[in-house]
Amino acid sequence: MAKHNAIIGKLTRKGVFGIDMDKNNYTIQTGTNDKMYFFTSVGRHGNISKAVVFAQTDVDYYEIILGDYDALNKHLDTHTISNNGDIALVLITVAQIMALFFQKYPQAHLVIEANTPLKHRLYKRIIDNNLAYIETKYAVWGVLDMITQEPYQKEGEYRAFVFELKP
Repeated sequence: MAKHNAIIGKLTRKGVFGIDMDKNNYTIQTGTNDKMYFFTSVGRHGNISKAVVFAQTDVDYYEIILGDYDALNKHLDTHTISNNGDIALVLITVAQIMALFFQKYPQAHLVIEANTPLKHRLYKRIIDNNLAYIETKYAVWGVLDMITQEPYQKEGEYRAFVFELKP
């Protein structure tokens, strides 16, 4: 697995939930293909292996899937909430992984759809709190239903979010 230690981009200095987001991310490892990335969350519950998978859903569309990874059984658990006390660092790492993915697939559209209402509110809050910075690099869309999306608006009610590189 190749290791990536470079910081490609950072979220705002204000951060999420008052946490300084101007920190390094966790060390990222790529899997055997360029659509799977691994890192280890370090926190109050110890070391938890995490994986980010980019699952192609359509031409140039990829769903981002984050979960706890069991390497022995090669299983990705997307339902467990680890509560390891390092959410800001985990999300910074996911943002760095997105940037790595965009380097390889600049035409990609990355779809984030939470599997619980709690995660959905968390993702929306993070996008809202960091929108000015995010929009310097990415176009962000809010998905209204299966076929309709609009430019992201903080007051919007969306079922998913789509990121694409700005030209």
